Amino acid sequence: MQSQKYTLLSFFLAIGFCLIAFPAHATVTSVAPVPSSKNIAVSQSASFQVTWYVRRSNASGVGVQVTSLSGQFRGNGDPDNPLQNVFLVLSQTKPITGISTSFKFSENVRLSAQLIQNAKASGFSFITYRRWFDDGGGGNFASVTFRITGSSATGFTVSRQAMRFDDNSIVKLLNEKDALKAKADVNYNGSGQLEAFWEVAGPSTAGGVPIFRTLRSVRKYLMSGGDKTTLVSPLLPSTTAGAYMVRMRITSPVPGFESPIIRYFVGSKGAQIAPPLPMRVGSPVDRVWFNENTRFKWEAVKGAAHYRLEIYNKPQETDIASALPNLGDDQTSKKPIRLQGGPVAGMMLSSDTLQTALSASVQSHLLGGRWYYWRIVAIGKGGKIVGLSPIREMRMP
Repeated sequence: MQSQKYTLLSFFLAIGFCLIAFPAHATVTSVAPVPSSKNIAVSQSASFQVTWYVRRSNASGVGVQVTSLSGQFRGNGDPDNPLQNVFLVLSQTKPITGISTSFKFSENVRLSAQLIQNAKASGFSFITYRRWFDDGGGGNFASVTFRITGSSATGFTVSRQAMRFDDNSIVKLLNEKDALKAKADVNYNGSGQLEAFWEVAGPSTAGGVPIFRTLRSVRKYLMSGGDKTTLVSPLLPSTTAGAYMVRMRITSPVPGFESPIIRYFVGSKGAQIAPPLPMRVGSPVDRVWFNENTRFKWEAVKGAAHYRLEIYNKPQETDIASALPNLGDDQTSKKPIRLQGGPVAGMMLSSDTLQTALSASVQSHLLGGRWYYWRIVAIGKGGKIVGLSPIREMRMP
């Protein structure tokens, strides 16, 4: 009997020690997105700035980290209808103060026109974007609802933008002081004031990253009933030899895509402009089906200060044969590929980097089941393109 008392006493002391040494974990108690809902049109892409307000109850300790590893688009909010994953990590660490701690996360949520069209074709009337936030002890989730409506219900929106020079080309070779202008073709719905900036990046760069400067601001009221307008840039600079990029960056209404970019090259009067060198790519092979082990590898180019991996949309194909992967090397017999618009995703890499995997942020811009073009660009000092790889294709899972 005495032995049983000591045994019970030891048991309760052990429990008490555990409670003291290992306090209960706290948890994320609430998540609230702003806005919580928006209208989207079935025929166009959309982009929204979403702010996630997260509250977490406090326990002992000096600091706390709250993290959301990814987001997911779902048809009609049903977990059995996943449409697309977004592998973008949101994370913050704060000191503990009071009985709870508040966090604020900002995210640019993008819905491509293809994603919306696929959801509509599947019979869904709305799409939810869901995120789970966790502090390691417990979590909570919230969703933003995007209602699929007609274009009139979405208000004034921009659905497409294409860039070209005044002779309709998308690449130009100039002599110094030659005159050149660019044009932007903009498709829109509804009516409202379009606000944008004509910008150009010249030979000067910061670590290989182009530095855009403003040439002119744009403010134009677009009337309903029309669906397309063309805007013309001021004269583009051409007094210094080198590579240039030009874009018209729309700031209102905020489009659901990156501003497309076109390039021109200025050489000294009478001098020949050296074309970019052809680059050799080791992997992946053409028409690869992307997976977590896919790595992009290429050979070094003389004079390269940086490399840029560029990924472009590919028009959808309807024939069955075109959907099959290539098990060999590049298809030398296929027709030359002409890239349309600017890259939809990409990575800037240092000159000593000759291979890379796709980052999570790049993957978040690519739709599952879609084919994409990709290439490697070698950039020399001053921003000049000194090498270009062949254009290859890949399919996202």
